[in-house]
Amino acid sequence: MVYLFVGLVILLAIVVLLIIFYPKIKRARYKKDHISIYGKRVYKYALHNDLYLINKLALKGNDDQLLKIDHLLFGTKYIYVISDFYLPGNIEAKENDRSFVYTPLEKNAKKVYIDNVFISGAELTKKVASNLGLNPSLFIPVALVDDDADFGDFKPTLKNNYLVHVSNFNKLLDALEARKVAPLNDDQLKYAVMDVNRLNERKRK
Repeated sequence: MVYLFVGLVILLAIVVLLIIFYPKIKRARYKKDHISIYGKRVYKYALHNDLYLINKLALKGNDDQLLKIDHLLFGTKYIYVISDFYLPGNIEAKENDRSFVYTPLEKNAKKVYIDNVFISGAELTKKVASNLGLNPSLFIPVALVDDDADFGDFKPTLKNNYLVHVSNFNKLLDALEARKVAPLNDDQLKYAVMDVNRLNERKRK
């Protein structure tokens, strides 16, 4: 009976420690490897829905600048230009401001300005569409952020430019793919993927 009591106390202590330290452990893991974690989430979605996906894409823009895309996901209705962000902390955001105000979670952290992910995503997406010679309306930029990114009561109103926590990524994509719009042509989509692969500067190195 004594051993059972001691065992339960130890188990309870372990559970309490996990509850206390899990958020810190999770943040440390994301900080070190968030790109891989996000990539796996996007890959699983693509695999489950039988979609084309190109990770870590680099395209030479029309101005010879290199366009770096974390994930290019070819859905049935849209092509998603997905950018990864790790922003644990508070973000003061307004949709049309050039910058957001970001306060990291670290103790005594100072506020810093970061690029407005909607503007940077729209600019990148426009360049990608132009570079590939495709209609910009086929593309949707998505900013993928960690669950510890706190935007307060900020509620974006844009319909084709999204900011989403990684835990809600599947839900967002399901909603977009369920829209009552004409699907992309399968053959054209296949050739578009082949063209993008051919133009990928990362494969040439």
